[in-house]
Amino acid sequence: MGNFFVYYVTMDKILYSNEQLIDGIRFNNPKILTFIYRHYYPMIENIIINKYKGTTADAKDVFQDSLIVIYEGAISNPPLKIEYSFFTFLATLCKRRMIRKIHRNVNFVSYESEDELLQDSESEISELINKAERIKLYQKHLNEIGEKCRELIKLVLEGYSIKEI
Repeated sequence: MGNFFVYYVTMDKILYSNEQLIDGIRFNNPKILTFIYRHYYPMIENIIINKYKGTTADAKDVFQDSLIVIYEGAISNPPLKIEYSFFTFLATLCKRRMIRKIHRNVNFVSYESEDELLQDSESEISELINKAERIKLYQKHLNEIGEKCRELIKLVLEGYSIKEI
């Protein structure tokens, strides 16, 4: 099947693979951790607050707990390998932790039923899986083009103009 890489392109045009993100957590790399908090935490916070009626404190708790789970997986033998995008994996961990938190604290629940809560979670996870499948397709095509073409695409995504390239 060839080499399979998941790269994350953000507003800052920084590229990281799943492996680089997991290793960054494992080895406490400040650049990677800053990237994760800056780019993924706001999306997780939005999900926790808007879908699960949680608070910013809840979002911080489940985000941190999920990173600890990833760290524990990274130092395990064999180490953690993620089949989907890092964000899909992280978001799924956060959602499951938030659902558990809701079940532990009945005063928190603003959903009519547990089924509604799980249905929302399933549809979001489905969306994330679809996104991960699109990323795999992009990667497949990127792996089929030459190294110079990949480098050119990378430079464009990093914000270089045609003149600079």
